[in-house]
Amino acid sequence: MTPDPERSAIGTTMPPGLFGRERIQAAFTRAREEKRGVLVAYLMGGDPGPGDDVAYLQALIDGGVDLIEVGIPFSDPMADGPTIQKAATRALAAGTRPKDVLAGVRRLRDAGVAVPIVVMTYANIPYTMTWAGYARALREAGVDGTIIPDLPVDECAPLSAAMADEGLANILLAAPMTTGERLERVAKTSQGFLYLVGSYGTTGARDSLAEETLGLVEAAAPAARRAGIPLAVGFGVSQAEHVRSLIESGADGVVVGSALVRLVEERRGPEEVRDAVARLARGLRPDPTSS
Repeated sequence: MTPDPERSAIGTTMPPGLFGRERIQAAFTRAREEKRGVLVAYLMGGDPGPGDDVAYLQALIDGGVDLIEVGIPFSDPMADGPTIQKAATRALAAGTRPKDVLAGVRRLRDAGVAVPIVVMTYANIPYTMTWAGYARALREAGVDGTIIPDLPVDECAPLSAAMADEGLANILLAAPMTTGERLERVAKTSQGFLYLVGSYGTTGARDSLAEETLGLVEAAAPAARRAGIPLAVGFGVSQAEHVRSLIESGADGVVVGSALVRLVEERRGPEEVRDAVARLARGLRPDPTSS
């Protein structure tokens, strides 16, 4: 399958000179102008080995992704399900270190890739590097933001400040049980976009979306709008129909991870990853048959 001819990869038309939060914002702005959602695709950095991920990341772009989320492997990935946990184990066993993942991003930037890229990892890694050192390393690599699932809104101020100093985004997660005043606080504090965890438990592809997931989107979307920030939902998304349902429920973007990581685990080539992304991207527009 080839990418949707109605939409090119955003990196081919991204305004020059943008980086960090501005580059992330531009991705959502363009999608809104095109009356569609944003597709965020996740892969584990350094999987199956250091440097091997670059061809797969390029495949995401070739398939039509709007924003890339790349994992820095960590030994205790508490928010991740079995598929991504195994990817982290493979990457670590192969010797992948944070600097290897960032070097891969730098290779893409040096090759002219302008798609927004954020990294997801766990708090021990930026804490060890120091908040400022971590943010600086991301900026130098060409990364636009970060997601730290075990750094809640109550504890994120030092990292958020360090990221802001570099013009980058500290993207916060809202859990399914996050409601009311706390949801409003998370939305107002998050930078770049608000990442809604669309199901209970850890990450992992699912065959169907629970009705509660669509309800979570409908509840969180107003808080994101009041905060002036886009809403992206992830955890469990694996099919174009999931993507379309979430966009129609009020999400501005959808994050797909485990379904793509599994292709790498199964030793599928970058071409198959590209085709999977192209299929998912077809769900970004509303169903033309619906009224």
